[in-house]
Amino acid sequence: MDEHRFSLIEYSNQYGVSISTLRRRIKDRAIDFVEEGGKYFILGNRNDTVRPSRMNTQKDALKKAVETAKPPTSFLTHTERTQELGFSAAAKMLEELKKAYTQILHEREEQICMLREEVADLKTLVRVLESENERLKK
Repeated sequence: MDEHRFSLIEYSNQYGVSISTLRRRIKDRAIDFVEEGGKYFILGNRNDTVRPSRMNTQKDALKKAVETAKPPTSFLTHTERTQELGFSAAAKMLEELKKAYTQILHEREEQICMLREEVADLKTLVRVLESENERLKK
């Protein structure tokens, strides 16, 4: 057999397995390898073609699981809780704005009433002064 040394990248591309998985298998000594100058090389046959192996089967199973998976319920719960908190905060702010607006309107109405009373008092004073002016002219 023509033994070949694959770099991790070459092996990853040829057999469809991630580099991190290869490193994990090297650490567990689950794959034949050599180390040269701090670099790992995986031993294999140069004439190997991409073979359906346990790695490819696992990859297909993982791909299928990802396609059919739903988000975890804890994530949905967290998202729903975040939305609920956002809505309640918005509702509280809206309620506070309504109260502030109502209070301002009430204060303005009181000011308007006070100004109307002052206008009425001034009109009365004008009438009194005009009548006094007329009296003095005669």
